[in-house]
Amino acid sequence: MKKTVLVAVLLAIAIPCLAQTPVPTPAATPQPPAQPPDMPAWEEPSAQSSRPPLRDRFYFGGGIGLSFGTVDYVELSPLVGFRVTPDFNLGLSVFYRYRNDGRYEEDVTTNDYGANLFAQYQVVPRLFLHGEVEYLDYEYILANLDTTRESQTSLLAGAGYGWPVGGSSVYFLALYNFSYDENSFANPYDSPWILRVGITF
Repeated sequence: MKKTVLVAVLLAIAIPCLAQTPVPTPAATPQPPAQPPDMPAWEEPSAQSSRPPLRDRFYFGGGIGLSFGTVDYVELSPLVGFRVTPDFNLGLSVFYRYRNDGRYEEDVTTNDYGANLFAQYQVVPRLFLHGEVEYLDYEYILANLDTTRESQTSLLAGAGYGWPVGGSSVYFLALYNFSYDENSFANPYDSPWILRVGITF
């Protein structure tokens, strides 16, 4: 009887104590912040961008024209462009042309230089529309074999085709000169159609 009373007293004391002792719970594991949809877990949100960095939107290139014979001809035309959007580009090109014409009693040399502002819009992959305003300061030959200079601003438009070659692109352009005057003796071009081949990188 004494043992029964003793066990009952001990239980009466222990149960309230156990009820007041908090039961330890596992520490909460911190959860990573939720990622935006379609973002790889290893990329920071700041790494996601709808546009490439500004420096990656510039491109460079140009063309070289060479012809040797009765008339020696050299043309250099470097350019720099900027991708406003993936399909729309703006750019600037400068050029220099040298001619040495041996069809006369003595060789006659002329020098042309100028620049153009251009815009391009890609219609479908590799095919694009091209428009430009060209300023040209050119030298032409007079009847007495002297030379003189003129300047002309022309509007040109047409289309081009480009294809990748390694880390660069080769392009072909066919342009029509809307400012061409077939009655002008001092016309810098032999035809209103202008063909160009170049490379960009």
